[in-house]
Amino acid sequence: MSLNKYDKQSIPRYKKTANMITKTGPLLDIGARTAILRHYIEPVINYQVIDIDKDSIEKLRIEGVPCMLSNAENIPQHDNYYDTVVMGEVLEHISNMGLVLKEIYRVLNDNGELVISVPNGELKTRLYLALKRFYKIPSIKKCEKKSVIIGGHIHMFNFRHLQLLLKTYNFIIDEYTNKYNDEYIILRCHKYVC
Repeated sequence: MSLNKYDKQSIPRYKKTANMITKTGPLLDIGARTAILRHYIEPVINYQVIDIDKDSIEKLRIEGVPCMLSNAENIPQHDNYYDTVVMGEVLEHISNMGLVLKEIYRVLNDNGELVISVPNGELKTRLYLALKRFYKIPSIKKCEKKSVIIGGHIHMFNFRHLQLLLKTYNFIIDEYTNKYNDEYIILRCHKYVC
């Protein structure tokens, strides 16, 4: 397994994410890029990737990983198919989070689980405020006016915001990592069937 610098730095996060997965049936990894997570999870019956990056998909196909070129707003799978859907560092890049969460709800089976990791906005905001005291950093409002997007992120989450967003789309959080001090929030939730 050949890892780039980002993947090497992310191994602890991949392991934490893998530990959140409790099902062994069909798993969809949304935005998986290099699909490194598959090396840290128990064997599943059907591991699949969707991504919008054509180059990533082509590389994964060469490695024999089942994958589809698609966005998460229109997952090419029938209703109630997956036991698990994973979104690692994806949600903060998506403009229409509601549509994506509705689509995930559609493809998850009734006992399905959604595992998400996002950068911890709580920690990043505290870090920004601490650094601002010692360095000339533009205010958040100035950055917003200039549409500064760091790393392609268009959303920042703290645990409470993520919890409310998921509840709005009928997901209930079952387990999460330390919600305030970790660099990333990693959580597992289940589909609430109305």
